[in-house]
Amino acid sequence: MQRSNSAPVNAAAGTATSNRRPIGTAVTRGAVVVCLIGAVAGCSGAGVTSASSDVSVPASATPAPVTSEHTPSHKAAAPTGSSRRATTAAPVLGSASTGTKGYGTARPGQIDGGRDSSGIVSDVQWSNWGAARASGTGMATYAAPDQPAAEGKSEKATVLAFDLGQCGGKPAYRKLTWYFPQHGEKPNEAAALDICGG
Repeated sequence: MQRSNSAPVNAAAGTATSNRRPIGTAVTRGAVVVCLIGAVAGCSGAGVTSASSDVSVPASATPAPVTSEHTPSHKAAAPTGSSRRATTAAPVLGSASTGTKGYGTARPGQIDGGRDSSGIVSDVQWSNWGAARASGTGMATYAAPDQPAAEGKSEKATVLAFDLGQCGGKPAYRKLTWYFPQHGEKPNEAAALDICGG
């Protein structure tokens, strides 16, 4: 009877023993997990540290020292042909003499030979002064062929200065005439005034 009573106890004890997990095994597994987590964290941290420590700035990327340079000043350019021509004195109209107006000057707005109204041209506007032949328009006294000059009237006239050369050591137009195209007149260069005065 004692054997039969002791057998179940042993069986129960054995069963209870077999259902329990050893404490040492659980601790060991927990330690392994903790170590693995720590290792992963340590590896990742180490990786970041090494990656950041491995980055270096190339020597070529270092900015070079700033140096100041002075641009050499340029010399003034020599005058061109056009600027030299611009400084050339413009021709004048003949030579000046006592009692006259406009002669000996460039682009005169009034021409007066100093004799009578037949030798006066006022309000002259020149269109091409400086050319071989300068022409313009102004107001002068017109008298018909059969009419005395004193009975003439002021009308628009075409003025022509030509024979460009030297007069008194200056470039000048040495001949002058004017006419009235509205009355059928044409320039009579053969009868033009010699305005150079020698």
